[in-house]
Amino acid sequence: ARHVYFHGISFTDSTGTRFGDSESSYGTVSFEPGLSTAFLVGNARVSPGVRLLLQQRIGYQNESSTDNGVFTFADGDFTLGGDFVTTVDVTERLSAGIAVQGRVTQDQKSLLGILSLNYRFGGGT
Repeated sequence: ARHVYFHGISFTDSTGTRFGDSESSYGTVSFEPGLSTAFLVGNARVSPGVRLLLQQRIGYQNESSTDNGVFTFADGDFTLGGDFVTTVDVTERLSAGIAVQGRVTQDQKSLLGILSLNYRFGGGT
């Protein structure tokens, strides 16, 4: 479970439109079961994993204002998602990874791909 609160300060954009303070807040309860493993391929350690996400947003409020009035935003409260991640430790200091994340709510769908290359500096563990 977690709670999120955001407060944006007012500003005027380059066209002269004034945007007032904005506030967004909500709580979430999540269930995120997953499976992962690790094995060697030659000298490289391969670590694949999958994760399911079930998340319910509670008490969502999102309000903003401009010169033209106050706006209240409403979007989906339930999220279903899944992740697939694979990391390869090529050497003790160098690793590469790939991840695919998908999310679906009542009003939107998203798919994200991530490629990573990491180098660990220093001599410690």
